Amino acid sequence: MPQPNTPHTPGSTATGWSLGLILCIGALARLYHLDVPSLWADEIQATFGASFPLPYLFRWIMTIEVHPPTYHLLLKLFLLFGDADAIVRLPSAMAGIASIYLVYKIVRESFSANEGLFAAALLASNPLHIWISRQVRPYAVLVALLCLSYLYLRRYFANPTRRTLAHFCLANAPLVLLHLVSILILGAQTAVFASAAVSRRISWKQVALFLGASGLTFVPLVPVFVKTLLDRPDVSDPLPYGEVLAKTLENLAGLFDFFHTGWLLALLAGLLGLGLFRLARTRPRELVYPLAFVLVPLAAIMAKRYASYYFPTHVSFMLPVLLLPASLGATFLCLGKRGLCLAAAPALAAALALATCVQQADKLYRTESNIITWWDFGTFKTMGREFASRFHAKDLIVVEDPFIADATNWYYRRFVADNILENQTVGPQDATADVTFLSLRPGFGDLWPAVARLRDQGSAATPFRLDALHGLTFSLARTPGASLRALPFEATFTAAPDDVYVRARSLSHLAIQSSGGFALSPTGYDTPGIVEYEVRNDAGLLPGNLAIGLAYDNPGEGNTIVLEYAYDDGPYQRATVSETANAAKFSLLQLEVPQPFLRLRLRAQLVCRQRTPYAVSGNRHGLRLSELFVSLYDEHTKGPAANAITAWLKGRLLESYQGTGFLRSGPKQSYVVDQPENVRLLREHDEAVTLAQASPDRPVTVTATLPAPGGRLVFYPRVADDGRVTVTQLDAQGNGREIFSLQGLAGKWSPVAARYAINVGQDPATLQIRLTGGAQLWQVGDKLLFTP
Repeated sequence: MPQPNTPHTPGSTATGWSLGLILCIGALARLYHLDVPSLWADEIQATFGASFPLPYLFRWIMTIEVHPPTYHLLLKLFLLFGDADAIVRLPSAMAGIASIYLVYKIVRESFSANEGLFAAALLASNPLHIWISRQVRPYAVLVALLCLSYLYLRRYFANPTRRTLAHFCLANAPLVLLHLVSILILGAQTAVFASAAVSRRISWKQVALFLGASGLTFVPLVPVFVKTLLDRPDVSDPLPYGEVLAKTLENLAGLFDFFHTGWLLALLAGLLGLGLFRLARTRPRELVYPLAFVLVPLAAIMAKRYASYYFPTHVSFMLPVLLLPASLGATFLCLGKRGLCLAAAPALAAALALATCVQQADKLYRTESNIITWWDFGTFKTMGREFASRFHAKDLIVVEDPFIADATNWYYRRFVADNILENQTVGPQDATADVTFLSLRPGFGDLWPAVARLRDQGSAATPFRLDALHGLTFSLARTPGASLRALPFEATFTAAPDDVYVRARSLSHLAIQSSGGFALSPTGYDTPGIVEYEVRNDAGLLPGNLAIGLAYDNPGEGNTIVLEYAYDDGPYQRATVSETANAAKFSLLQLEVPQPFLRLRLRAQLVCRQRTPYAVSGNRHGLRLSELFVSLYDEHTKGPAANAITAWLKGRLLESYQGTGFLRSGPKQSYVVDQPENVRLLREHDEAVTLAQASPDRPVTVTATLPAPGGRLVFYPRVADDGRVTVTQLDAQGNGREIFSLQGLAGKWSPVAARYAINVGQDPATLQIRLTGGAQLWQVGDKLLFTP
């Protein structure tokens, strides 16, 4: 076997032709029909991230992603030339082809050109490497950077000087910065350095220099690394050792047989075993590299027990290191004869690549292929094309999953000029609305309440399939607005499809999303999305007072929600509901009506700024309008109108608290009502009631027992006029100490759902809550007292 650094003749014509043929085979497998199949979910996510403005991208990485932004920045450079599938996949394809040459160079410098050709041939035809070289994912780039780093690592150990160490550390830096899996690579490299130091080939000072340089390089990734460990259960929740080992071995097998043919794994395992045997007999020191790059990551995975995160793609960095001994096995079978190696290496590359590419042609080279079978969102490119042929300018689309809508729109916008997903419109001139529901599930999932309601109303539906999506199209007769016929008047305009498309006077640049309940969200950034409603004063009455409420979500910095109202054809008057990210989920505006009117026009405007990360495809889905409530009344009907407003506010508050899980958070407790005949229960929500006095002159006492209070608690009393709530804590002897009191104000109720704190300590406690003068108290399930 040739010794390391054995002189060779660079640029040998025969070797060059053989290597060129291998590179052509590898390039053909990676570049052929690079624009197919359709981008799948993770590719779309990476492309979305790369398309974001830089400040938003960095915030998005720290909120949504689990990878550093390095690959997204590389992808952003290619997006300057367009966003076609072939362009966004080109960085991976180029990196894949470069890796073939780099592997040849590594093995040629370490052994000879014969072994280098076989290493290049095995990588050129490797199914996993072909696959990752055709994906908008960072793994082909990771392998290329590992090859570059590995080349300089071996050069350093062949000539361990400060200069060669500096070259290696510089070559290693982009690899470290590309992906968090680099921490496993650094562990393997550390093992190689430590082994060399133990055998006195290098000094421990050089090991320290390597560790210092690597640590400094990794510093920018620390925030992403910590965030990933905290946020991702598949990298932080341990699995049983047996399951971890089984999954990890399966992933390692995928390095050579990604498509699970069986015979390919046996072939490559045989070559690898033969090569390792030759290394053990002739150059045992070489075994440090494959052992370090396999056993150290494996030990880390086993120690942390999170193998579910490390798919074959994540351990693809092992390929260049393992192909070196495999190439030795192939050369041995050729008896080391140069002429035979020159012919056999490209023949092997062609045979294996042909077997892989022909057998997997449907997955690799067909437009409608579902390249990922375990995450079937459908084929976005096919759906985008079918959107263009099926839907027309006035169609209204409700997609169950916002990500599916955005991913399909990535392609759909290429086929149409008038994009209905980005500009759904309905106006007062439209007598009907054609509404289509789309879902991955035949039962329509979150869309089912709206589908069922329309069917119950007798609306006919036309079912169809659109790739992986189940569709239903309804034609709805529109009856915009609401009629004021008597006072007090109240109406709630929800974001449910039948409500929006039937009752709204007009709609533009808003789309309905069903994730977490129906809501209207903007379809673009910095473009106002507007919904307009109208109340007709058919009774000709003059309401003295007007209340307008909005239920919404606004987690984004710079987002604005504006409410506008106008009487008849007069100018709109503006009231800003939310100007930036806030925790409020509702807003109520109470006004005096200055003049008689025939029409009251209401307009809500939502503008989303691309600043605060919220979802994979951007933060537009975070800005949501779910309800618009309106109440009209005069001074003689304050009671019923006030009740309507209070009920609306309580409902929004309770939904908000239920959504965050707050009202399910509280210590174990039990309670009894001392005078149950004096209590009236008012149902406010599916899970909540208001415990109220049946009459202001009939007091109510509730005795609550808490085995482990936990210190500070909150509860929700409400009082007005002579109403009063007091809380007394009883000791073991039954003696009481007043720890809270709330007194009502004349003519004014305390705020709806205001929460009040009481501190009862850590020990078991008994409390008496007394309601007098018409006071009220929230009760949710078995709880009166909650953890703040």
